[in-house]
Formats: sequence, structure tokens, C-alpha cells
Amino acid sequence: MGGGIGDATVHVTTKASKPFGPPTAPVQLIDDHVHGFAWQAVAGVAVPLSPRWELTAQYRYFDAGTLHGDDTRGEDFQTKIHGHNVDLGVRFAF
Repeated sequence: MGGGIGDATVHVTTKASKPFGPPTAPVQLIDDHVHGFAWQAVAGVAVPLSPRWELTAQYRYFDAGTLHGDDTRGEDFQTKIHGHNVDLGVRFAF
């Protein structure tokens, strides 16, 4: 098990097509780098298959909270950044 805290730097980009008219290139709505406090928690297990091989499983939760920035028009935006990871693997010991 483990965990961590720190600063997260997130690059937020959002594009949208024009709603009417002929197809055109997407319009850039947000293109900003935002920072915020982040934390994570990790838990995992390893099951021995033999003296040198283990089957592993790990879960990770990451949360950078609600980050605030400016869109391409200079208006404020906010977005919540969080995620879950599940990793499965095989470990070999030398």
C-alpha cells in the first residue's frame, strides 16, 4: 500500500465543431495548463506462482481536485481531474 501528495500540472484542451453550416475545422475552446494540489492512494498484492514468478494486481486512485483556468476567450473554466487505474502483471525475480 502507498500514497502520495504533490502538485499536478494538467494540460486541458477542448475542441468543438461549429453547430451549423458546412463542415469546417474544429474550433479550439480551451488550451491551458493548470496546476493544483493532487493526491493518490495505491494498494496491491503479489501471489507467488513459483520461487521466481509472481502474479501481481494493483489499484491506484488519483485526484487533482477541481482545477480552474481560462478558455481561449479569457473566460474562467473549471474541471475535475481524477482517475482510477487497475494494473495486472507478472513479476520475475533474478
